[in-house]
Amino acid sequence: MRWILKLPLAAVIALTCLLGMVGTAYAESGPGESGTSSTPLADTQIVETADSVASCDYPLIEHPFTQFGDNLDYVLAPDGSFNDTVSGWQLAGGAEIVQTDKGRSLQLPKGASAISPSMCLDLHFPTFRMYSKVVKPKTGLLGAVLGLVLGDQNDAELRVDVVYHEIAKPVWTKMDKFKGDEGTSAGNGWRVTDPIDLKPELGGSEPGARQAALRFTAVDADSGESILLDDVYVDPMRR
Repeated sequence: MRWILKLPLAAVIALTCLLGMVGTAYAESGPGESGTSSTPLADTQIVETADSVASCDYPLIEHPFTQFGDNLDYVLAPDGSFNDTVSGWQLAGGAEIVQTDKGRSLQLPKGASAISPSMCLDLHFPTFRMYSKVVKPKTGLLGAVLGLVLGDQNDAELRVDVVYHEIAKPVWTKMDKFKGDEGTSAGNGWRVTDPIDLKPELGGSEPGARQAALRFTAVDADSGESILLDDVYVDPMRR
């Protein structure tokens, strides 16, 4: 005897919609960890600047980390030193450019985020490095004069995401999340991060240029503390 399950039309429609939503969520989640570390680009517009174009056409090769035993070639991300106009950087949640002992730096209090301009990468741009420092403001009149002081490196955490925004379904994908005391000490509270993978294959397997942007988010910090970032450099692996 054959048994046939009969469902009301409304139930069939509801089930079909539910399965469709699950499939869409899985497809759009991207290649993250079980689909939990990627989020759609949504309405965010990645900005292209003159430095973005330069990163494609005539990148300036530098060696900024030789003092740390890293002799590889690097290219500065568009306005990644934060000393000029920081054109194209999108700051939110209290993120701002402040004066520091390195000139000007990007400051991210807890919950703040910053999105870089578009930069030109290819399969030979696998990693990037930068400086970071955890600080807290001095209070009162003396604080206004002396500015920021070293904070608790152990209690701050930064998340790094990348998006290859010209693919069919671009998503922010988590590259790393690290504590303020990780990386190599660079003196005066600054640290150089370990190389962070950019996973350029997320922008396609074909050789050639692909556009990407980075997002930095201070996901944890003690009250009044901020994370400073400076000198964001991409490794083009020119050997």
